[in-house]
Amino acid sequence: MYVRTVKNNQGKEYLRIVESYRENGKNKQKIIANLGRIDTISRKEVENIVDKLVQIYDIKGYVNLNSVEEA
Repeated sequence: MYVRTVKNNQGKEYLRIVESYRENGKNKQKIIANLGRIDTISRKEVENIVDKLVQIYDIKGYVNLNSVEEA
């Protein structure tokens, strides 16, 4: 899975989570989630999405940049 940005005809950018897979020898992509317009998603909402994905997939070694103190 990866994150993709797409623009519509009016130039507004949207954020999507996309999954790649192969079917009959061809590469295809499936949209997992449309997260909305980039300019309307706050930093806090993005952090919540990332934190939830880390919980769901039980990712080890993930470090939230907000929890790291400056050296």
